[in-house]
Amino acid sequence: MESNHVFQPASGQGWRAGLGNMLRKELHDWWGTRNWIKQTLIWLVIVNGILATVLFVAPTRDSSGILTPDVGPILFFTIGGIALSIGTILLAQDEVIGEKRAGTAAWVLTKPASRSAFILSKLLANALGILVMMVLFQGAAGYALMSIAQGSALPVGPYLLALLLLFLSLMFYLTLGIMLGTLFDKGGPVIGIPMILVFTYQLAGAVPLLGQVMPWKLAVQNSPNSSLAVALIAGQPLPSLVPVVATLIWCALFIGTAIWRFEREAF
Repeated sequence: MESNHVFQPASGQGWRAGLGNMLRKELHDWWGTRNWIKQTLIWLVIVNGILATVLFVAPTRDSSGILTPDVGPILFFTIGGIALSIGTILLAQDEVIGEKRAGTAAWVLTKPASRSAFILSKLLANALGILVMMVLFQGAAGYALMSIAQGSALPVGPYLLALLLLFLSLMFYLTLGIMLGTLFDKGGPVIGIPMILVFTYQLAGAVPLLGQVMPWKLAVQNSPNSSLAVALIAGQPLPSLVPVVATLIWCALFIGTAIWRFEREAF
């Protein structure tokens, strides 16, 4: 029985009660099966497959015939900012609602486990999975492709910071999905609302103020001005840190609301 996390004594007190056990369960869901391999390969084909096609099959070159230096970062972070956001939304849609429907949320909470720990375990496990599978792995593959295509390595430090911005933008959709799962009992709004936000990124150029307070400009290129991620790689000064601060605030607000609402959920 010792290997079964369900029967191990709960650890922690107060809001941390049961966090360790529930986190182990969530991590097992990510890494205890081969599903993570399948997910990694899917996003490798979608994100880096498109990138490789543009860089090597139909490369974009300037008037002198030289590969446009910023086409790789623009394409990688724009595709990543959109496609990986959709992937994050799909991952988050059943995190809370699925367990409420199955009755497992009510069962787990009959144990010495806090509702805050329930929400935080899902946030932490999914954040780690997204960081490794969607951001770091895809980022490493993209880095290799872009460096080969332009004949020299991209600056490592700025590239890692750019990946951190991409990760932050994905955390916006993860925390939003978790929050919506506590507010609704049906999956429509949980997947529909974030999807609408993903595909209205064009408003970042049309409504500058809205573009500043949403995560769109962190990675996605949608105007003559570079996204923050592309600006970092190009060695340009960041146009603004407001989107970074705003996204951090949104993430904290979403998780705070999720915990507050889940504490009041009747099972």
